[in-house]
Amino acid sequence: MKLFSLNPQAELTELLRRAKQDPAGREAQRALATEVTERVHGAETAASVAAAASVLFGDFDPQGATPQVFDVLAQEVPTASLVHADNVALVDAVVQAGLAKSKSEARRTIEQGGIYVNQRREDRVDRKLESRDWLAGRNVLLRKGKKDYALLRLGS
Repeated sequence: MKLFSLNPQAELTELLRRAKQDPAGREAQRALATEVTERVHGAETAASVAAAASVLFGDFDPQGATPQVFDVLAQEVPTASLVHADNVALVDAVVQAGLAKSKSEARRTIEQGGIYVNQRREDRVDRKLESRDWLAGRNVLLRKGKKDYALLRLGS
C-alpha cells in the first residue's frame, strides 16, 4: 500500500490499522485495487468493476445491476448469447452456457442443487427462465457450484 498508493499517509495508516484488525476482510487490497483501477481506467470503469465484483463475490442486488455491470461481467466470465427469451428451459440454458456438457449432466446438477440463477439456488429441473430472471433487460447470471460462472445474454 505504502509503495503504490497516492493517498495521504494518515489515510493509509488508518486503512492498514483496520486491515490488521480484520485481515479476512481484505479492505486494504480492495482499496488499492480500486485506486489503481481509477488511475488506469477512470472512476466510471472502477465503479463498474467494483459492482461486477460484488455481483460475483459479494452482496448481489438484482435491482442495482446496470447494463454496464453486465458488460464488464461479459468480459470476465464465459458468455453465451440467446436469440429469444421465450420458454427457455433451465436445463437448456445450463448446457448453452457451457456449465454442463449434456442435458442429463445439467439435470443431475440442478437436482443436486448445484445450479444458481442470479445467485439463487435452483433445484427444479422443469424450471424455465422467466421475464423476471432477465436482469437489466437481457442478462442472466448462472453459476455451477462455487466458482463456475456463465452469463447468458439476449441478442448478439
